[in-house]
Amino acid sequence: MRKTFLILIFAIVGCRDMGQEPPITPEMDLTNVQGIIQKVSADLYVINVETYGTYIPLNLPTDFMVDGLPVLVTGRTVIIPLNIGYPGIPFRISSITKRR
Repeated sequence: MRKTFLILIFAIVGCRDMGQEPPITPEMDLTNVQGIIQKVSADLYVINVETYGTYIPLNLPTDFMVDGLPVLVTGRTVIIPLNIGYPGIPFRISSITKRR
């Protein structure tokens, strides 16, 4: 009886809302999101978005390949292939502008 009670308590605590943003789903649209470009390696840049996480832009224009550049971006997430590790969520940009 005690074991069943503990399992029930852990299930309830584990399912409660922790006040976090909803998870990003495959092929989710992001519209006019503020982010900052970050250079990760010689040929890899990511966009850090405070509310949503880290994105790997698949089509980042060369003019925006500047570490620390604040941007306003719109686009769609891309499904992550199985068994491939990414430092963020793949993202196809539909529009991007520099912000101040």
